[in-house]
Amino acid sequence: MKKKRMMILLLILLVILSGCWNRRELNELAISHAMGIEKTEAGEFRVTVQVINPSAIAMQEPGTGTYTPVVVYSETGMTMFEALRRLTMTVPRKIYESYTQVVVIDEELAKEGIIEALDFLVRDHEFRTDFYFLIARNARPSDVLEVLTVIDKLPANEMHQSLKASQSSWGASKTIEIDQLLTELAGKGIEAAITGVIIEGDPDVGGELEALEESELPALLSFKQMAVFSRDRLIGWLNERESIGLNYAQNNITSTIVNVACPTAEDSFIGVELLRTKAKLRTDMNNGHPSGTVTIKAEAQLGNVQCSIDTATGHSLAEIEKRTSEQIATEVEQSIAKAQELKADVFGFGKELYQQRPKEWKSVESDWNERFATMDVEVDVEVTLIGTGNTNQSVKKLMEEE
Repeated sequence: MKKKRMMILLLILLVILSGCWNRRELNELAISHAMGIEKTEAGEFRVTVQVINPSAIAMQEPGTGTYTPVVVYSETGMTMFEALRRLTMTVPRKIYESYTQVVVIDEELAKEGIIEALDFLVRDHEFRTDFYFLIARNARPSDVLEVLTVIDKLPANEMHQSLKASQSSWGASKTIEIDQLLTELAGKGIEAAITGVIIEGDPDVGGELEALEESELPALLSFKQMAVFSRDRLIGWLNERESIGLNYAQNNITSTIVNVACPTAEDSFIGVELLRTKAKLRTDMNNGHPSGTVTIKAEAQLGNVQCSIDTATGHSLAEIEKRTSEQIATEVEQSIAKAQELKADVFGFGKELYQQRPKEWKSVESDWNERFATMDVEVDVEVTLIGTGNTNQSVKKLMEEE
């Protein structure tokens, strides 16, 4: 009897677990690697997808011809969902979004508000959450997605990797995924900042395969400014140095280069490489008035010395540490000043107050950005040099001693 019951149970399980009910073969899908979102003059959404061309990615035999690694398609609709489905009129396969690496949003759409676009990206089950956002500045998202790249065959891969490399090794960009973006848009005491993408060169030629045969590419994608938001609307931009200042304060800098004037020759510079940084924000309330503190500690080494200076002496190293600390503090202060001018707390001073002193936060929550715009912020930076490279003397000093 037990054997019969077991057999019946196994038969039932075989029926229920017979396979994947929604299985789709790769040759039935058009894999989207990047997406662009903008609006037409008529107010409709225009969705652009950068689809991987399997024929170009696969190993080709000599004489079989050359193909672009990606194909760009665009379509419009009253909603993003409709625009994507309408793409099937021109794309021979259904768009598959799970491999999306970057989403590029039009600057004008961002000024109107991005919440409608984000709703679709959150709601659609095929999107993962590890793609990065970009704001296309002075260019349409479709133009950005049409620019071909050399180092990586797939432009979306190169954009994704460039963003990570730029943030960790220079600091003027910021990687932001959808979960973090939603937290900053809807969170208390913080506004969002998204890296901008700019086309440097001729976008019309940048999409031609023949252009990749040149040693100097006619069009490049650059990530060096940040779009500042108030709620879900773009209200202004941070320049390259201000973007680095924001990343310092938000503890996003892994490594970067700081140029300081040489103590022995003000028209020459010393390049200091930051190896490790640690930043902390603090917000205080004094008689109902907020104030902030940014504390940054960094370890660094000398990377380039243009002047004649003995870097083996403690006095010289102490002066370089002082000048480097002052330069970092200046960049953070300039970034704060710009954010205060825009009345947008992209640093998260309000968030810090909300988390540490929720009762005091309630008294300033309703007009926090107005209070942030006038609050005093102290920036305290301490840089410690832990290395001078392979030599204790500058090459210029060694030549003078000969």
